[in-house]
Amino acid sequence: MRCALSPRVRRPGPLLPGVVLAAHLGIVAAPPVAAQEVPRHGFWLSIGMGVGRKLSDDAFVGGSWAGQMRAGGTVSPHVLIGGEALWVLGADAYGSDVPAGRGALFLTSLLYPWKTRGLFFKGGVGYTQMNEALALAANAGVGFDLRLSGNFYLTPDVDLLFVAGEGESVSHVAFTIGVTWH
Repeated sequence: MRCALSPRVRRPGPLLPGVVLAAHLGIVAAPPVAAQEVPRHGFWLSIGMGVGRKLSDDAFVGGSWAGQMRAGGTVSPHVLIGGEALWVLGADAYGSDVPAGRGALFLTSLLYPWKTRGLFFKGGVGYTQMNEALALAANAGVGFDLRLSGNFYLTPDVDLLFVAGEGESVSHVAFTIGVTWH
């Protein structure tokens, strides 16, 4: 007679690990169902807020707020083009209490590698003001559209902002979470 608390452990059969692996691969590799497809067409709008920092040669310096607002049109399910305002505001890099920041306007392009997935890469060129003169600005970023409902998405993204003008260059990084409507 066996005791219910027997130390004998039942080992899975040789087929079970293969079934579990196949199920995981099937879930990961399966295309999304039609109800989960990302409808990218027509006009789109995104607004987000978060945190940002100025980058220096040594490390991150100065903490601050960041934000973005972009809008435009859909060229194809893979490509969106529009305008974007991106800003990083807060204390300056040297720790003084003087508010400082950088804002820039861009012509931006978003590239979605998959028609039905939310991952996107973006880049843009534009301008900003540096030392009371216009300066060239560029941005690069990556983000993801997570469907909330209908055509509304939660959109976390990371942006790098580069500014060059009058023999000086400045870089910032911004982490924002926004709401996007396609």
